[in-house]
Amino acid sequence: EKLIQSRLKQRSERKIALVIFNFPPNSGNVGTAAYLSVFESLFNTLKTLSNEGYNIEVPSNADALRDGDLLLIDAGCELDGYASDITRTFPVNGRFSGPQRELYDIVLDAQAAAITATRPGMRFIDPHDAAVRVLAQGMIDCGLISGSLDGAIESGSYRRFYMHRTGHWLGMDVHDCGGYREPGEAAQPGSEKPWRVLRAGMVLTVEPGIYVRAAPDVPAAYHDIGIRIEDDALVTDSGCEIITGDVPKTTADIEALMRAA
Repeated sequence: EKLIQSRLKQRSERKIALVIFNFPPNSGNVGTAAYLSVFESLFNTLKTLSNEGYNIEVPSNADALRDGDLLLIDAGCELDGYASDITRTFPVNGRFSGPQRELYDIVLDAQAAAITATRPGMRFIDPHDAAVRVLAQGMIDCGLISGSLDGAIESGSYRRFYMHRTGHWLGMDVHDCGGYREPGEAAQPGSEKPWRVLRAGMVLTVEPGIYVRAAPDVPAAYHDIGIRIEDDALVTDSGCEIITGDVPKTTADIEALMRAA
């Protein structure tokens, strides 16, 4: 809330980053300042994708915020030694454009599919695969890629606009320790070891996204739009609990929050 209240006054990434770093804790067991793993405007996200491959977590925090931009904030605090990791994407002017809203809703649906697949007995890769199917179909529907859904997944054409895994372990570090392959299972000939089986008590992030860099073969309406939505999931006996679920997430909720500020 403090961050959003400052948005009209602090028209640069660097100044808003200071709001996050200097935010006072509400109790003695919270870290004295929030850590900031990623904080970048859409411009920086796309510039980084262009110049540095798939590294989209570069906290340069140096750009001015412009009307029509999206601001992607990937941050969290530590409580009793345990980390959180949350990403939301905000329209700088307080309202998503039509194309921004369209891509945002695709990412939100992809996250919902991934959350459904985050439950005991599933493999670590299953939430990612569920998200990819929704993202790839959305990319086909809006003309970012062509062909069939199965063809897009088999060829990997969706990776042009979604190039990272959908989650990682979370615990006493933001990217917590622990293997992603099941230690008790051997690899089949010609294949890698099976992915880790999800069990109650495990905590992981769920963070799909779409990142569209301007190009001649990309519909102009989607040029320079990037979205990521990230929440933290605790695997339970029957599914998962989204422990960051109170953070506004739909486009309507984010716009309402910004209007209220």
